[in-house]
Amino acid sequence: MSFATLAVIQESGKSLYTGIATGIPPDLDMTWLLYIILGVAAGLKVILYLYCVALQKQSESMLALAEDHRNDIMSNVVAILTGAAASYWREGWWIDPVGGILISLYIIYSWGAICKEQVDKMIGKGAPEDFIHDLEQLASTHHADMSLDHIRAYYFGQRFIVEMEVVLPPRMTVRESHDIAMILQHKLEALEEVERAFVHVDYTKRDEPEHKVERNLMSHPKDLMLPHQDVAESSGTAAEVAEQSKKAAELHDHLQQSNSVSDQAKRAAKEAMEADVPDANGDENV
Repeated sequence: MSFATLAVIQESGKSLYTGIATGIPPDLDMTWLLYIILGVAAGLKVILYLYCVALQKQSESMLALAEDHRNDIMSNVVAILTGAAASYWREGWWIDPVGGILISLYIIYSWGAICKEQVDKMIGKGAPEDFIHDLEQLASTHHADMSLDHIRAYYFGQRFIVEMEVVLPPRMTVRESHDIAMILQHKLEALEEVERAFVHVDYTKRDEPEHKVERNLMSHPKDLMLPHQDVAESSGTAAEVAEQSKKAAELHDHLQQSNSVSDQAKRAAKEAMEADVPDANGDENV
């Protein structure tokens, strides 16, 4: 489509330049047969456009086909109007090439906008504010004891991935909080725009970002995948505690072994003393 529109721009520009440079307007052979062909083509494209629009909710590819049919309708209608004007008004011969250039530029712009929209969806662009507002309304009416902390929604293909962080009372059991979150997840995934939803339960709201990339964006923009400083420090502290616990366990085992050896020595000494005591007949035990 882009090459075809560029070819139209090239030919229209050449015709416009030749007419202005030579002062001789190009001949336009617009017959009734040509008008009929362009009119029938435009009418068929209108039917196809309406059909694709009706099916665009079932298949996203229909949206691109509808856009293609709409551009064909506009190009055919512009060709009929500009061709007729240039044919019947010889001084307005430039209307036809200018109309061809303008409609071609519009087609390039419309396809560029569609391309940008699809690229934004593929790279995970955030959801629009009105959709986020709808999610907030759904969550606010889900459960009396539940409050909303954060919502993240971003494109995953043509639909959205939704991440919702909610807060439930600390006294609530795991079973109760899980069931509340699961029902909310099912409500979110029942929305036509949602591909998949994740609901995270917490007992309090948190200002500190919970994910590594978000934390590093705030502290180390150049090292997004490195562990956060607080996490690294806590990991170091945990390692020190683990090492101390290991040493304490080894010392405990050593003391137990020492106590065992001491008990064995005491029993041996006691047995030796009992062996040296004479019996009732005055004989000594051997």
